[in-house]
Amino acid sequence: MGLSNFDVTVGLIIRTTEHPEKVSAIMGVQRSPSGNLHCSYEKGMCNAEEHIWIYRTRYEVQTDVEACIKRFLSDVPEFPSRIAEIKKIGECVLRVSIVSIYAQLGFALSPDILKALFDMNIPIEMTVLSFGNCVDE
Repeated sequence: MGLSNFDVTVGLIIRTTEHPEKVSAIMGVQRSPSGNLHCSYEKGMCNAEEHIWIYRTRYEVQTDVEACIKRFLSDVPEFPSRIAEIKKIGECVLRVSIVSIYAQLGFALSPDILKALFDMNIPIEMTVLSFGNCVDE
């Protein structure tokens, strides 16, 4: 992994009392057979009636966080209108996680992507984890 490279995971987490298959139908995304990356379901930890539907993608050795977010949003056609339908049956959050082995980490989001995220009107969680290593020169 180079100095400006990092791993990015973008995910959509939906909490609802509806059956996860209904969420999958609205989002047009089916559960992954392995249940790990892409689409998975869980039971709510605090509420036995709640289901947690998770769709996530990991992008390894990246240099542009915004490109990863755009790719994630474009993987599901009509993503904003699907989110509007989901908000009728539950709560959702977009989670972006960035992991780097170096301390030197920075990224920017353009006004266009910020507007697209703002227009969906859902919370966005940003997590940055840096292991603080330095480059030996």
